[in-house]
Amino acid sequence: MVFKDRGQREKGYDHRMKYEVRQRKDFRRIQKAVQQPQQAEPVEGKNNLETLRLTLPPSAMNAILAAQNEQPQVYESDSPLSFRHASGQSHSRSPEKYSTEQTSEEDAEVQTDERKHPVKRKKKKHKHKHKHKKLKRHQRSDSPDCLPDMKYAKVPVGAVFLDDIDGLKPEHAFHIDREKNKDLLRYQSVSTRHIARYKSFFRSCLGASHLMLDKKESSKNKKGLDFARYFGKIGMRQICSKGTALEIERTNQMSDLDFVPLPKLSKQSLSQNESESLSYSCLDEATSLYVHGKGIDHKSHADLTVTAEQDFIMDEIFEKVRSFNQRTQDEPQNVALWLEFVAFQDIVAQREKVGAGGLSQTASLGELYRPTKSVIDKKLAILDKALESNPSSLELKLARLELYQDVWETEKLEKAWEALLFVHAGKVDLWQEYLARQQGSSLQGFSVSRAVKRYHKCFKTLTAIMDGQVKVIHEDSHMEEKMIGLFSQYCNFLHLSGYTERAVATFQALIEFNLHCPSSLNLSSTVDRAGQFEQFWDSSVPRFGEEGARGWAKWAEQKSKGDEQQVSFVDVSLEEQEDAIILEQLPRSETWVKMEKLRGSSHFLPWRPDTSKGETEDSAEDPERLVLSEDICPTLFRLTKSESCVRIICLFLKFLGLSSASLNERIQFWNQETGGLKFEQYAEISVSNYLQFSDCSLAKNLGTVSAVSPFNQHLLVVVNNILRQAESYFSLSNRTFFTLLRLDVEILKHGAKTVSEIPSAGIKAVKKFGKSLLKESQNRNNLILWNAYIRLLWVCSDNIAETVSMVETAMAMFMGPHNSSDPEKKYGVSCLCLTYCQILLNFEPLEHIESSLRCSSPSQDDRQQAMCCLSALMENKVYKPGLSTEISPAYILKIRSLFQRCITDVSRKSNLMRSNSCEFFCVLTDCSALFEFCSSNLTSANAVYESARLNILKLEQNDSDLHGICSIIRKNMYLHQLSFITNVMHIAIIPLATVREVINNGLNQFPNSSKLHTAFIKLEERSHIAGRLRQFYNSALRNATSLTVPFFAVISEVLRHEKINAANSSLQSIAASSSECNDTGIVHRLRSLFETVLGLSVSSHSPLFWRLYLNFEFKFGTVSKAKGILYRALQSCPWAKCIFIDGISLFGDIELQEMMDLMTEEEIRLRVPLEEVDLLRTAEKVESDNENTVKEEPGSENEIDESEYKETA
Repeated sequence: MVFKDRGQREKGYDHRMKYEVRQRKDFRRIQKAVQQPQQAEPVEGKNNLETLRLTLPPSAMNAILAAQNEQPQVYESDSPLSFRHASGQSHSRSPEKYSTEQTSEEDAEVQTDERKHPVKRKKKKHKHKHKHKKLKRHQRSDSPDCLPDMKYAKVPVGAVFLDDIDGLKPEHAFHIDREKNKDLLRYQSVSTRHIARYKSFFRSCLGASHLMLDKKESSKNKKGLDFARYFGKIGMRQICSKGTALEIERTNQMSDLDFVPLPKLSKQSLSQNESESLSYSCLDEATSLYVHGKGIDHKSHADLTVTAEQDFIMDEIFEKVRSFNQRTQDEPQNVALWLEFVAFQDIVAQREKVGAGGLSQTASLGELYRPTKSVIDKKLAILDKALESNPSSLELKLARLELYQDVWETEKLEKAWEALLFVHAGKVDLWQEYLARQQGSSLQGFSVSRAVKRYHKCFKTLTAIMDGQVKVIHEDSHMEEKMIGLFSQYCNFLHLSGYTERAVATFQALIEFNLHCPSSLNLSSTVDRAGQFEQFWDSSVPRFGEEGARGWAKWAEQKSKGDEQQVSFVDVSLEEQEDAIILEQLPRSETWVKMEKLRGSSHFLPWRPDTSKGETEDSAEDPERLVLSEDICPTLFRLTKSESCVRIICLFLKFLGLSSASLNERIQFWNQETGGLKFEQYAEISVSNYLQFSDCSLAKNLGTVSAVSPFNQHLLVVVNNILRQAESYFSLSNRTFFTLLRLDVEILKHGAKTVSEIPSAGIKAVKKFGKSLLKESQNRNNLILWNAYIRLLWVCSDNIAETVSMVETAMAMFMGPHNSSDPEKKYGVSCLCLTYCQILLNFEPLEHIESSLRCSSPSQDDRQQAMCCLSALMENKVYKPGLSTEISPAYILKIRSLFQRCITDVSRKSNLMRSNSCEFFCVLTDCSALFEFCSSNLTSANAVYESARLNILKLEQNDSDLHGICSIIRKNMYLHQLSFITNVMHIAIIPLATVREVINNGLNQFPNSSKLHTAFIKLEERSHIAGRLRQFYNSALRNATSLTVPFFAVISEVLRHEKINAANSSLQSIAASSSECNDTGIVHRLRSLFETVLGLSVSSHSPLFWRLYLNFEFKFGTVSKAKGILYRALQSCPWAKCIFIDGISLFGDIELQEMMDLMTEEEIRLRVPLEEVDLLRTAEKVESDNENTVKEEPGSENEIDESEYKETA
């Protein structure tokens, strides 16, 4: 039988109060019946219930027992095993438990007579008219049984199973419950025992007596025990409510106290509950003292303080976990929230390790940040629950695969990746993530050939999707731009593995495949075009960037006419330089490293057979230098946009080592737009990319390995060829961009990184080259190029008057109403006016400010001339220098409104989509700021920049399509404002807080701007306090999305360390002073910072940071630790040949053979076999021995001849 549970039984007992009146009336009636004379007299003057039981009916007997025990029970006439509550509900009970004695046969006869002759009751009038209807509702009989033949079975004591009850049929083993149970719907449980409950001994919250956990009901309305749930609405609303804020009065007497006292509350201000809680509270001693505003002895209660802090931290964590649970339940479709919840588990684990004392003082930071198995299980459980609500989320699937990387085996993980790529084959980001993980998996499971096959498979799949041969559901919107990023990642992988010739050939092939494709193949598919391209590549004619390169289309046209081009290839000879290295007689490891670097920096172009000399492909000394069509054709794909062609050429220039500010900014913007910043760590990032810090001692040790030096003459020739060929292909702004890069390359030829570093002998050559560019037909009216040349003269020339006269001549030629309709001319004229006004106000170019002395403040006449020039620009008039005119306040207001109108017009969507729109907007803002500075002050000029940024921000919020261009403009606004304020600091005195405010606001919005980081470090390194730097970078590293923030965080500490070492060396040179600065703290901090940076996901596989850490530990640490870092670096970056070479350079012959074996096993390219070095060293040693022997032999022969002559004589 299935009985009701205990909670339902207790509910039936609570209804007896409603029928108390009826029970009392029955009891009076029974008392009258007992006093009748025909009934038996009680024994010994007492009421004997046993004698009354023989004459009274069962209903009367039950009433007497109920009156004595106050538990009314009514025997039913149908079955002796059932009883009925006063409420009318029937329950089955065992007779041993709920009957006083077993009924006899006489009782049965009495019950039968009672049914035949029921007792008549005297009716009374009721006060309430319809109260009898309510009583009838409770006195209704049960509904008929579901089965007519069903009989009640007698349940023996201790019955557990159905077999223990005799006469019970299986179809009758049920109970009909006619009362609803809401718990079944809410908690999905049959029994209330399955519902969690808790028992509270206090109705008030500890420490806050006014917060009641549950309301105390009166005994009249109380229906029974009502347990509160853990997460009930009333309880949680009371517990989570904010407490009363306490205001502490700070006085001078607080400095003498060891604690912060709380305000003492009088008993009058306290409520009754609060006063009772203070007097009758179960608080410990420390908490009671704290409530009364008294302090404790910190020495005796040190452990208590630590425990309180840990409890506070854990309470905060529990509150965040509760918030995450609630938010994920309310927003199950929010993928970012689920990922944030997963990342929060690391913070919880770190707090538990530190708070529980599980991390010793000698433990490394890796143990703190390394996730345990329990944390991984929690993350997987959260991700599984998130995928139930978001089954198609790619971000969640990637996060789960990242966790399974440490749990699953390699084969199982590979199958999971293949299944995911099969579903999302059109997602380029997913392919990049997969290839990057395979590339940096581990040292044991890596090989170059296996990684190259995966890249080729990826290109084959994505090319078919781009051509439309394969239809996919999920396809990227910017697939072409992302394919270029994937292509650049592949070429950087080849270069870092030692296959530089193949990487350069791959760039050349893709550019020829798209820029110089024959017109007859424009509509053909990628496969058909690649088949025709193989003939061009196998012909060994000069390719893009080489001398005499005409392009694929010209070659195809000449071939159709039967005129074949004569092929010639001039290889670089290194015999003399290699002989010089051998003659130095260096150790074996140093000799190999020098020869390997020499060949890597010289042999970067793929080798081609010289047909004029009768060479063939078999004539190659090094077969790896010969790149065949099978190596480059799988990576070819079609480009449909002109901007994509510009991008691939810029990436090629950066790959070759060209470092230019404009080039780096454009590439960084492209990476940020397509989300390629997180894959930046897999490319070679050299310190030379950050020109301001490439001279630090730690960076000087990192020479580029198998890469081209920025001052290599062979490289500069190739770069010049690329720029000239690209300049002839493009037009307008893109052609101007490549022309300006030619000017930067000319500066690099003279061994300088900036214009101010050019030696005096090279200034004349640079000026001559600039004039030659302006004399070209396509550049004569190019005002942007004119402005660049004038700024070059401004830095190089000592005669400012010559520069000013040249600017005035250019403005007289191009200013006026005839150029107002052309946006390109308008932009060029604005640049010339800005340069002219900056020269008049004694400003300096930003890259030249640090090397120049402080300038004098401009005179009032110079300010008037600058305002006249800017006014003529806004009114489209010709500016006539030297005319002194007074400017009225009304005229200033007019020019100010013209500036605002012009800036608003440029910031429209139609104008922002044009070329040079970003630069034009920034130049106009600079001109408006200069006008405000001359007419008013610096505050008004800063307000112009702030207003321009707000306008662009509103435009970006209203139109999401302009997010990229608006982001660039806002970042450039900060850079231009910083340049403006820095120039004002050289002619006037302004507080540093103004500069700090601009830098901090810019870094908060654009943390990946290298120029803002540079200015920040240069500003803060003036003082010996590094508090601001460390505070900023400690918080910025947590949200780093590229290598910029980790790099500058490390560089800031490296520069501080060098500063301390320089101070120590100067003190030692003066005298043996005992006040030497100790750099131990900086060394430990740098080591901790390296560990933190290498633990980030954006920089854990960066060869640059591993090389910096390795050289730092070798120089300032121990050799054993440095060797451990070397093998950790090889595990994280097994493709980076530069790390292998650094290990050989630092540890010498000890690690030479081990590194050579590892490189051979991983299939990394070796240009100089170790056996060749041994043969050359042996041959040189033999030659030197022979020379010494030859020098000694002539002397000995002369001695023998003299002795023989004496003997014969």
